[in-house]
Amino acid sequence: MDKMTDIGFAFQLIDRDNPHALCDKEVYDMVDKVIYQTLGKQGLRALIKPADHVTLKVNLVGAHLGARGEKGRAIITDPRIVRHVAEKAREATGPRGVIRVIGTTHYADRNPSLREESTSFYWAKLGRSGNNAIHPDVDVCYDADADGILDGTSGAQLINLDSLGENERFQRVVPLQNGTQVAVAFPKLLRTREEAHHAGEPHEYTDIFIGLPIFKTHGLMGMTGALKLHYGLRSMYGVFSDAGRYGHNGLFFDENGTMQGRHNLTDYLCAQHLVRSYDFTILDALTLNLQGPALPMGLITDIADTDQRADYIQTHCVLAARDPLALDTVATNLMAFEKNSLPLFNDARANGLGENNPAYIRIHDNRAFCRVRNYFWNQFHPAQFPPPPRVGAQALSLTQINPDFNIFLHSATKIDPHKYRVHYELATPSQPNKIIRIELYAHKMLLHQKNDHITPIGEMVIDLNQEQFRPMRNTALAVQGFVYDEYFNCRAGNEHMIFRA
Repeated sequence: MDKMTDIGFAFQLIDRDNPHALCDKEVYDMVDKVIYQTLGKQGLRALIKPADHVTLKVNLVGAHLGARGEKGRAIITDPRIVRHVAEKAREATGPRGVIRVIGTTHYADRNPSLREESTSFYWAKLGRSGNNAIHPDVDVCYDADADGILDGTSGAQLINLDSLGENERFQRVVPLQNGTQVAVAFPKLLRTREEAHHAGEPHEYTDIFIGLPIFKTHGLMGMTGALKLHYGLRSMYGVFSDAGRYGHNGLFFDENGTMQGRHNLTDYLCAQHLVRSYDFTILDALTLNLQGPALPMGLITDIADTDQRADYIQTHCVLAARDPLALDTVATNLMAFEKNSLPLFNDARANGLGENNPAYIRIHDNRAFCRVRNYFWNQFHPAQFPPPPRVGAQALSLTQINPDFNIFLHSATKIDPHKYRVHYELATPSQPNKIIRIELYAHKMLLHQKNDHITPIGEMVIDLNQEQFRPMRNTALAVQGFVYDEYFNCRAGNEHMIFRA
């Protein structure tokens, strides 16, 4: 059971007849919930110690894009999430800690909040005033006073990654599992404390690195998530031997419009994460951007018009995980894409960057997760959901969205005073998907799980000799089975009573 990766999931119900904008408290509550689910009662203090240096990486591509009155909507990480996480981090670090928020502004000036640059932190906001002006008393902004400090109470320093040249970066050659060696130029501020001391620059480091990506498709990688968010760490202009972001590491489209060399970009992203990945990631899935930064203009739609409305639907979800690959795997399923059609995931798994096997990924409130995904399908399909498969990612079929299967517990055999063999049977009358995990619960505690070699009829052993199950040893147990398929669909089976007499 210790091999499992936990995914936090929280959502707000959507009125299908009158979709509402989330209030700030709803957003904060969802963020708090996924932090609690994945890190426990300590929250971010489970990761962050007093006086730590904490860096938050946001998605800032396109603060100037979108319809008038909702610039950046579904394009940049929602500032409410950024500010709330930064303030939670400040509570953990105390006043001696250092909090940074880093992003790409697409200009080289060191000022991250230039008013004259429409892509700066100053213009990054959740607009509520109905126009493109900055109204800090109405809008939720990153930096409404343009002082280079994140609005709110965290005191987080804003940093424009596109202003970092060679003197503020280091280069490392990373060997990959496929034999390729990739030279990565990484910001010095993201070194560990030990690396910074070893380099003779003891003040430029990050203890805890948190990613805050947004839920959207991507014209090259299929979807933007925790793994793809790292690409913003790359220099836009190029440093050392690195040509910079816009070359996409050799990916190109041929004369027929066919993508070539995508493995070059997936190699670079894997190499970046091998230098340093996120310690924790919170996915802003309040909206689902259906088009993402589309080619060839790099804008949010195929029309080079910065006032074009972003093509998104309201999804009202937040997800979180320590494992960035597992988080992206779950997010891709919520997007209704087939994960195996996204090469980055398999490459990341091969390089030891995380887990993408659903058998070893547990979503908190899994059944609610599936209901929300199925709601998107039923409400928005086929016009808006699944999103257009821009890079060959295939939408899941309807049978995969809502398949027919279940589990039945029908007898239990006592092995010793505190151990039982429980017999189960799977019912899969029209199930096209692979069953990947069975779990047995009692008193809301996981007693046992089976991830491998699952047969239609089998048995599982409940061992109450384990210390955590001590309170159950002298009580009757109502054991319930749960079964999962490869697309995270979950079914709750019957309860079977085990009497302790």
